[in-house]
Amino acid sequence: MARLSKKLEEKRAELARLIERKAFDAYVRYGAVPDDFHRLAETAADGQKFLDLCAGLSTKALPEGRPTTHYTWRTAGDDRVRHAHAALEGRVFAWTNAPSEGHPGTAPYCRCWAEPYYGNPALPDASLQLGSERQVATDPSELWASVETLTRPDGSIAASEVIMTDGASVRSTFAGQSVSQVVVMPNATFLEAHRNAQGEHISLGRDGEVLARVAWLRSALTRGPLVAPPAVLAMPKPPAVPSDALADTWLASPFAIMVRGALTLYNAAVAQPGPMGIGDTGLVALAFKVWDGSRTGNSVTVTQVALTAEQVAQTCKLLPEVQALTNEAAAKMSAMRLTATPQNFGIAVHTEVHRQITMRKLLSPVQYGNVHPEMSITGGGLTSIDGDVYYGQAETSRLDVYERVNATTACIYDVKTGRRGLSLTRTTDLVSRTTKIPGVTNVIVLQVGIQ
Repeated sequence: MARLSKKLEEKRAELARLIERKAFDAYVRYGAVPDDFHRLAETAADGQKFLDLCAGLSTKALPEGRPTTHYTWRTAGDDRVRHAHAALEGRVFAWTNAPSEGHPGTAPYCRCWAEPYYGNPALPDASLQLGSERQVATDPSELWASVETLTRPDGSIAASEVIMTDGASVRSTFAGQSVSQVVVMPNATFLEAHRNAQGEHISLGRDGEVLARVAWLRSALTRGPLVAPPAVLAMPKPPAVPSDALADTWLASPFAIMVRGALTLYNAAVAQPGPMGIGDTGLVALAFKVWDGSRTGNSVTVTQVALTAEQVAQTCKLLPEVQALTNEAAAKMSAMRLTATPQNFGIAVHTEVHRQITMRKLLSPVQYGNVHPEMSITGGGLTSIDGDVYYGQAETSRLDVYERVNATTACIYDVKTGRRGLSLTRTTDLVSRTTKIPGVTNVIVLQVGIQ
């Protein structure tokens, strides 16, 4: 056995005792001990294997799939968080040096999680040998045209540039808790977003001229896992039959720039999650919030956010099930995909998802009472849920799956069978309709593609 320091020897013995208890508990409950426990017991009994385990934890792979040496402590942000854990919110720790409370999520019933800390706070990027890589899309159906990334020796991304097929570009830099992203759109409008431990601010403009700035503190986001920033931009009504001049004016408005910039960030993150700092298994969403004071539906904030598994579990709980149903429907229609048009294949998948959720509502009306597939909604917020409109009625829009999470928050699952991202037209229509449903002030949009 390798010679361990006193502290590591204590940790090894502690792990051995924990595995022994867990193994015995599993045997009592299920009559067998899982193979994983046997492997962990071998690790805890061998000093060298235990050292190898510790070395692996020093560059722990977070859910995003990239190795990291440090993380930022994040809490659920509600009144159920332990006082000791609330005090750790936003602080950076190394995987090899846990705080006295242990790593996030290790304490019983702890809902905290580790947010990736890009790089090492003691080593600035200027002192590192960065690797460079460039990718060019060969599939014309892809949303992205090219991607350039700069990576650190530990594999984390320092900077990236994603060029979209519509000509928009997203330049991102990641330095610890500081993330900066600049979106330049084909019509010369731009959005700059800067986030750090203290808060976030964005600038909107055109042709190099700043039209509006929005800023908010992170403390404003701590009342719940998903709350849009308390800054408001008036949403102009798009002209019904836009002339070139009118359309150009509307697209240059601050609200339209914010929506279009958030959409570009969203579509880029869906298409290239790694270079966008999301990770291969991250969950990307669009979040909308109506200004609570006016309740007119004409003042809305929008942001592109990345959700953790913990946040999904607390808010859009149906996501894993909708994803599974979408995958199953696509597999069931796989033979059809070879001969049918993409549109007909998409209709078949949507129909099957609709059928499966409807069946679940019939079998478990209480559990699925707040879930509605293929919901039709008017421009004034009337829906087919209460019979105010009928399915497919003229001048209505359809939401693939609508989940009313609580009195003020709704999740919309947009099922996609192709590679096209959310459009500006679809998004503005979504905002203007859904936020007029009585009581709804927060809307989370999640795109569900075939995996």
